[in-house]
Amino acid sequence: MEVVGLYLVRNEADLIEVNLRHHLSTLIDRAVLVDDGSTDGTLKILDRLARRLPIAVSSDQGPYRQEIVTTRLAREAASAGADWVVPIDADEFWVGDRTELQSSPYGVLRVPVVNFAQRRDVRKRSARGLLTMTMRPAEQVGPAEDCERLVVTREIGFVEMLYSPKCISRPSPEVEIRGGNHAVVGAAGPEGVAQSFTCLHAAIRARDVLDQKAVAGSRVAPGGWKPGQCWHLVRWWEMSRQPEGLDDEWAANSWEDDALLVAGQHRPLVVDTQLARAVAPHLPRQSLFARKATHS
Repeated sequence: MEVVGLYLVRNEADLIEVNLRHHLSTLIDRAVLVDDGSTDGTLKILDRLARRLPIAVSSDQGPYRQEIVTTRLAREAASAGADWVVPIDADEFWVGDRTELQSSPYGVLRVPVVNFAQRRDVRKRSARGLLTMTMRPAEQVGPAEDCERLVVTREIGFVEMLYSPKCISRPSPEVEIRGGNHAVVGAAGPEGVAQSFTCLHAAIRARDVLDQKAVAGSRVAPGGWKPGQCWHLVRWWEMSRQPEGLDDEWAANSWEDDALLVAGQHRPLVVDTQLARAVAPHLPRQSLFARKATHS
């Protein structure tokens, strides 16, 4: 059984190595990556890793075309004989029992997404910053189709919203990966719910991620996107042009005293160390926490 990870990345130098090492050791056999015009050294990191790890790397300097690129990668994997494909974002860390795939009667497995919040004093992105993403909402708020309104009206923080499940699928020559990797059409078999897998999402891993996302929003805002697509990126771009806009957004999506601060209201979180434990063995230099997590 071969499981292939599909990646479209841009400016993920802090996370991409730990992400690949985690997934290659737990879920996937190889990865195919397209760099979407990174300027922070991501492509150089990938080229270095390609000499040591089972990954294939290419570059696409054109406009952001997630559905087109990921669909192409899935079809190429199908042609190469892959049994399953997993579209993975650099800030996602999937956990679960790979043996579930061997006996699954389904062509698509829907996997729940759990959003984690960062400690408020973490300003700069780093792989080690994942060790302090140890809190999450007790319950994510939905339904998914109502989340844009709930976030925009500041009834909830972005990390509190209920994400649509992500997908692991059996690829075919006709497969299409849609909706930000949340939907699959044309897979080889019916759709079901994964029993062991969870997608751990480091949604906003540092304050400067909001600045990065705002720049991404400036790229997609004029692009004629369908309603509901990339709304969060466009929103952060608009907020970046308002005094204190992104600082308020950071407070709404990071924790201090075990709570978010959404529109002046404290929203308590619960402790969850799944993400920190998952990444700890794959960090470049293990801290005491990482060594303990590895052996727990």
